[in-house]
Amino acid sequence: MKLSHAFILVLFLFLWVVPCSAGNKKITYYDPHGNIVTKEMYFEICRQRNKDHIKDTDLKAQLHSFLRDYCQTFENKNVSKFKGFFTADAMERGKSFSSMLPKYRRNFEIIDSVCYQIELKKYLQKHDTGTLELQGRFRVNWLSHGADWQEHSGWISMSLVKYNNSYRIKQLDYIVEI
Repeated sequence: MKLSHAFILVLFLFLWVVPCSAGNKKITYYDPHGNIVTKEMYFEICRQRNKDHIKDTDLKAQLHSFLRDYCQTFENKNVSKFKGFFTADAMERGKSFSSMLPKYRRNFEIIDSVCYQIELKKYLQKHDTGTLELQGRFRVNWLSHGADWQEHSGWISMSLVKYNNSYRIKQLDYIVEI
């Protein structure tokens, strides 16, 4: 037998025997609260945590997609498509969104170009109300007829309700920083 084959055989036996002999140690499993649990319960907790993480990752991706579509529609100044992001009873800063539509139409008419971004900061699913609360930072730059570029930025919050495979805004609030 060659030396390299003997070395591989010894290495294999070492890697197989040592872990098997270490199996006599008792391992204690803990839940997230520090309570001792069975091995099966521990692995079930791990599986559930992984499922929750996947769901959270999917939700975050959905919210990013929603915000991207919302901003692009605003940038395209498409009022009819833009109002489709809101529920029939939606509120914007304490007023009905439908009462704000004429203001949106006027602003979209006088704006030559606009760039709108929302950065998602945090979100919370409220199971008791069926809403999803999100908070973020916004920045909007626009160029009006015959004027220089202007900018507003600040905080934005939305209460969203599930609608088909996306969301609709039930309540919109924002604070412009000066």
